[in-house]
Amino acid sequence: MNRMLIAALGLAACFSVALACSSSPGKNVTCGAGTVLEGDTCVANVRDASTKDGTTSDSATDAAPVGLKFAGVTSVSPASLTALQITWNPATDPTTLPAFITYKVYVATESGKENFAAPQSTTPPGATSIVIDTLQANTKYFVVVRAVNASKMEDKNTVEMSAKTQVDTEAPTFAGATSAKPGPNGSLVLSWAAAKDHLTSTPGIAYLVYLATTAGQEDFSTPNFVSDFGATSITISGLPASLVAEGLSADGHSTYHAVVRATDAAGNIDSNTKEVSSKAGAVTAPPIFAGCVSTIAKDATAVTVTWNPATDSTTPQSEMTYNVYTAQKAGGEDFTTPAATFTGVTSGLVAGLSQDTKYYFVCRAQDVSGNADTNTSERSATTQVDMTPPSFAGVTSTSDITISSIQLNWAPATDIETPIVYLVYEATSSGGEDFLAAPTLTTAAGATSTVISNLASSTAYYFVVRAEDAANNIDDNTVEVSATTGVSFLLGVAPIFAQNCALSGCHIAGAPPPEGQILAPAAVAYANIVNVSTEECPEPDASLPSACVRPYLRISTDGVPTDSYLYLKITAAAPIGSPVMPPNTSSYPPLTAPEIATIQAWLLQGAPNN
Repeated sequence: MNRMLIAALGLAACFSVALACSSSPGKNVTCGAGTVLEGDTCVANVRDASTKDGTTSDSATDAAPVGLKFAGVTSVSPASLTALQITWNPATDPTTLPAFITYKVYVATESGKENFAAPQSTTPPGATSIVIDTLQANTKYFVVVRAVNASKMEDKNTVEMSAKTQVDTEAPTFAGATSAKPGPNGSLVLSWAAAKDHLTSTPGIAYLVYLATTAGQEDFSTPNFVSDFGATSITISGLPASLVAEGLSADGHSTYHAVVRATDAAGNIDSNTKEVSSKAGAVTAPPIFAGCVSTIAKDATAVTVTWNPATDSTTPQSEMTYNVYTAQKAGGEDFTTPAATFTGVTSGLVAGLSQDTKYYFVCRAQDVSGNADTNTSERSATTQVDMTPPSFAGVTSTSDITISSIQLNWAPATDIETPIVYLVYEATSSGGEDFLAAPTLTTAAGATSTVISNLASSTAYYFVVRAEDAANNIDDNTVEVSATTGVSFLLGVAPIFAQNCALSGCHIAGAPPPEGQILAPAAVAYANIVNVSTEECPEPDASLPSACVRPYLRISTDGVPTDSYLYLKITAAAPIGSPVMPPNTSSYPPLTAPEIATIQAWLLQGAPNN
């Protein structure tokens, strides 16, 4: 691994070509009383007349900015034949945060000869290291680093370190990580004893952290984290989302396996594979979140709510959950039950609201560990008034008809308001539906069919279905379908047999009935005739009249009426015997057309015992 890779990981603040981080001296800088301009920095106006080059003296009497504290350079090490790596610890200042403090790097080829009026390089704010790579080969350089606060005041330290530019191909000697343990708020703490290197001093050695959620599966091509220079531990917050997703354990925290390797100033890396393991610490801190930003009514039952992304030490924005709470009075939200929940987005539609109603909203962020912020920032919006009914083509068909029920079917209606329910109006004559009365049935939201039950058998029914939206607008279609309920043996067929055939001396139990057929009572009749061979044509027989060319059942359940000998008898189509039954006499008139139609419909149903 080289210095550019470390810089790309953001853990070395400025690995740059010499002077690439410096600013133009003397531009737009005005110094106050008691100071003079050196480069682009104001320093105390104290000079040592004995200095031959006119540079600022570093005697103990020189003044330094009040409160700016900096211990100076901590390491100078060869990075290549023409480059040096220089490191330091952050300065502190009462008026400038460490992230905004810059550093001036002074380089000389003789000890104590740094020109403090002309820094070799000036770092970006917050840097703690730099690589200067336009130096002479195999040359010893002396380095002083000074801190500069936001007021352009520069500290006066004279801590000097030196190193020789040279090629280094030997990796540090390092025993690897010594421990891993849970850290605060979902972090992982790794520790180790300092590595040693023949050219890079201990403060100039950085450490590469390789993580995996399966033991021995670390990817050594790219580290997941890099330590500060000279560190002997690292607290890793914001563990990689990819690893969290792969390794969440039962208690909600990942078990991580880690290998730590040392890298010197020249980018040489040791090759140890010592692995330490630990779960991340429990996440207890909630996300940082400002709440709802806006609430805008979309229509009569929905409001669009927006927010800015929350930030969290362990949960990436793509996995952050947002709970939206509603109330119809300010401060009335029930924070135990959100009205809507969204993940990884910055807006959402809260639906199912009442039209023309003012609602109040609070948005809260929740991380993957279940920690939620508790903000009470509230926004409000009033839903619109909806006067437009759904667009609906009406009922399309009937199906699954029984003796007491009919299923109705339709395609979904469309409307700006959801959910949509469907109202069923019923009549026993075409056009007889009463749309001013309560519907026979109101479906669940989103239904595309329903079953109408408790109907009379052998009865024609007519239906109209209308759609109603969440704002109670109802379409006015009059599309009608009809269906006739099935025939019941007990209620429809058996009474015909009892009234017309099971008469004294004819087809009743007790005395041998004609042809052995018993047609009453109903329970006896069904077992006596259904799937029972007829006595007149039980099988083809040459001794029987020539018309009896096949066997017949008294009643067949195959759904073909003409396969039932009884049906042939009542329609005068039987191959032998009387031309019609009951016989066409004054005492036993034949069945009426409606009665025959009822029996035929029952046979078409397969002659069920219903």
